Amino acid sequence: MKIEQTENTLSIIQDIEETTNIQKIIRIHLDTNGQNVHIDHILINKGIWPIELSGWALSMMGPGGKAVIPIPEKIPFPEELQPNHSIIVWLYINLDDERIRISNQFITIDQNPQAQLPLKIGFNC
Repeated sequence: MKIEQTENTLSIIQDIEETTNIQKIIRIHLDTNGQNVHIDHILINKGIWPIELSGWALSMMGPGGKAVIPIPEKIPFPEELQPNHSIIVWLYINLDDERIRISNQFITIDQNPQAQLPLKIGFNC
């Protein structure tokens, strides 16, 4: 494993996996305003043949953490009629869970170590 750091970016670069020839990189970038963090999960095929795969990046929080997921900017009706993001909800999730807050600009999720029920939500935005 190799770690590269610049002023605002930390990259964690995994060695190429012997069995798959895939190299995984996590890149964490802090905007110059110091308020926004971007995390990129990168998969690179280092083999000689094309392969089909799908990345599955999980973000988890420590006790007391807060996730802030931005909602894409709204486009007035009827200029755009196609969806531009999705929220994936597992069957066992209670959408009334007090840890989840949804607004027009953000979805926030609070990590609460006292919570009794599991919470898992996916976002593609």
